[in-house]
Amino acid sequence: MLCKVETGAVPGYALSLSAMKDVWFGNDYFEAEYNHSSGNTNYTGSSQGGVYGSVVGISSATLINYSARYGKGFVVNDKFMLTPYAELGHHIWDRGVNSGETYTHNYYGIGARGQYSPVGKLVFSANAMLGSTFGSAITVNSDVNTTPVFIGFSGGLGNSVLFKVGASADYAFTNKIHGNVGIDYTGFKYGISAVYPVNGGTWEPDSTTYYTTFKLGVGYAF
Repeated sequence: MLCKVETGAVPGYALSLSAMKDVWFGNDYFEAEYNHSSGNTNYTGSSQGGVYGSVVGISSATLINYSARYGKGFVVNDKFMLTPYAELGHHIWDRGVNSGETYTHNYYGIGARGQYSPVGKLVFSANAMLGSTFGSAITVNSDVNTTPVFIGFSGGLGNSVLFKVGASADYAFTNKIHGNVGIDYTGFKYGISAVYPVNGGTWEPDSTTYYTTFKLGVGYAF
């Protein structure tokens, strides 16, 4: 069995827009987000048939995510609101190993956000979503500097259940300026690829990915 583990802290930034307006059903909730992270990860693995830990290294990583949500908020009382929603998104992971690898997938999911405001300027939020990846794929670049030349390939990967849970807090310093902190935890899998007739037979093994995202930000209320 080919085994590898890749871990590391990858810093980045995010831009998001959210609104709750009476558009169709009352308390219609909209949110769109883009985030971009870039850094290095630590790789521990083995060559095929080798002993785990015999291959170690550092590789670059760039992570890009797009997502959009729509939901409807339900006021439970003057301190609590529950908002079920649907989410659609796209994920890209550019992995700086060999001559470069890129993993991508789309996803959809349904979830709910609960918001609690113990005092007027402070709001705590908790979020949970369950969905599925689709259109998962890998692209491996060719490398002309190897002997023999490594021929790249691209193709589909198996899809899987995807989940996301998170919590955050938002404090209104003024009517317009807000500060917020949060944490999200996301998990999904890539299934094994087909065998491609290059380099003596090449394939991508199945894998599991977990992301923990810490957020610190400033918001502006229009």
